[in-house]
Amino acid sequence: MKEQTNSKGSLIELDMDRSGFPYVCWIFLLYIEHTYSFGRNQKDKILLISAEYASYDIISSPDAHFPAFQFFLSESCFVNKITMQGFNTSADVHSAILSGGLYYPPSSNYATANKCDSIIHSKLSPNFEPLWLTNQRQGMKSGSFYWPDGFVSVNKSRPDFIAGINPTPRNAYFDIEKIHQWLHNPSITFISIYIPSQPTLRDSRFLSNYAEYVDGFLSTILSTIRKSPKLNCSVSVVFIGGTAVVNNRNDFEIVPIHKIFKHWPLSAFGNHFKQSSLLEFWPTPDELDGGDRLLLNAKNPDYLSCSTTEFRKRNPNLDVGLLPPYYLVAESGKLLEVSMDSYEQAITSLPQLSPFVLLWGKAFTTSPEVCGARQIESNEPNSPIQLYDIYPMICWALGIQQPWFNWGKLSRVKRYLKNQPLDKEIEEFEGRCRDWSKAKKGRIFGKKGGFVVQSLPILGGLIGALALFLAITLVVCALKYHRRHGSFHLISKNMASVRYRKYRSQRPWLGFGPTSNSRSHRGLLRNQSDSSRFALDESEEEEVLMYCDPLSARDEQRQRKENADVFIQMLHSPT
Repeated sequence: MKEQTNSKGSLIELDMDRSGFPYVCWIFLLYIEHTYSFGRNQKDKILLISAEYASYDIISSPDAHFPAFQFFLSESCFVNKITMQGFNTSADVHSAILSGGLYYPPSSNYATANKCDSIIHSKLSPNFEPLWLTNQRQGMKSGSFYWPDGFVSVNKSRPDFIAGINPTPRNAYFDIEKIHQWLHNPSITFISIYIPSQPTLRDSRFLSNYAEYVDGFLSTILSTIRKSPKLNCSVSVVFIGGTAVVNNRNDFEIVPIHKIFKHWPLSAFGNHFKQSSLLEFWPTPDELDGGDRLLLNAKNPDYLSCSTTEFRKRNPNLDVGLLPPYYLVAESGKLLEVSMDSYEQAITSLPQLSPFVLLWGKAFTTSPEVCGARQIESNEPNSPIQLYDIYPMICWALGIQQPWFNWGKLSRVKRYLKNQPLDKEIEEFEGRCRDWSKAKKGRIFGKKGGFVVQSLPILGGLIGALALFLAITLVVCALKYHRRHGSFHLISKNMASVRYRKYRSQRPWLGFGPTSNSRSHRGLLRNQSDSSRFALDESEEEEVLMYCDPLSARDEQRQRKENADVFIQMLHSPT
């Protein structure tokens, strides 16, 4: 705050142009920053990691050397009471983990075109919603690392950050740097990671080799987290292993797709799942010969071929994201399998794995009452958790109070959360999870949901811009008022009053009554220099008072002049 004075040292004005304006702008910029970050969690992060062929018996073996797994087993909450009933394919498992529900292809009673359209539409506008979309609806950002269908547009939305389409261990290893970048991005609060398996012979060493690869993958991520104090106290990990669905030949008829498309490599059918009711087919159009087109277009009793190119032609205005050129859909009672004749039998010899979950980080408890060996040995009445429960558990850990429709139950996993919800909160939360209106409006949300997701950051920016406009308007009005009146009235009045009382000197007042000192009057008239000096002192007082309050100072000056005229007339009066 700057004071300007005249040559006599009196206060003229208070200039806030240089110091007050930046200060006011700084206050409003702080407000705008809070407005911009509304609905955005810049601290807590959740990593959802799936390694479906990770065997607990192998990683927990005393003879094994897996540093990352040993760290997680000692520092995290180990959960092994998980049911796998009702899952026929790994695709169903990952759908349940990420969205809390299952993907069901339509029945085979429909015509080919309608059935293909229904299958693709069910991927684009599903009743269930992936976690990354739920997270983005809250104004936060998500990343998808090789997760199945991570590149498909769901309700006109895709993850903010995506890595990979067709995963291989080599590609995932070189792309892991993207995970490190996402971890250091404060706006990303949820990352789903799929660790692919090796496209090699699945013999007795397959599970051990896969565990070794996953351990190295986790070691790299864990090293990045632990090197940063900020990440070490903000990142939580949900690791799910042992969920691979094998030995289904007794329930379904297996269709080895490689026997049909003989000269195509395994990678052309996607590396996410080796057995599924729905396989991706990624041929390049120039490589398809007449025999391949016949296999894709002719009716087959084992599978149905759905061309996404034809689907785009029928729906030119629909946002589909990135789709494979073809989907191969198994007929009822059958499963499609990507396998080679040389090790087809080796796949069936894999043991049925036991699913387990490792919960690590500030969002989850490590109490021995619910975690670890005591959980394995005890016969607690707690029901086993289901894979559907991962969705509501992560929603609660991220602070998301508006979940999408799902089949999970927060009540089954509340004991694993460090911030456990109350019974009333669970009832309200699960009530929103069972909201069937969301499922019924899934396709409607597909038309408008993209706007809702994308409009949250835009809305925050508009609010911030409006706040900035109001701040600038307020400051401009204040400056105009300041220049118009020459000072800020209240501040200048108080400051000038203090200055006036400090420099004012006491002097006798020239009265008019019988008590007046006539000798002083005569001395004043005879001594012109004294009169001039008195007038100068009086003008200083008048000037100080005038700048204290211009109107009152002017009235007081006029009154003094009138009193002086009356006094002079009295001196020159003959009586």
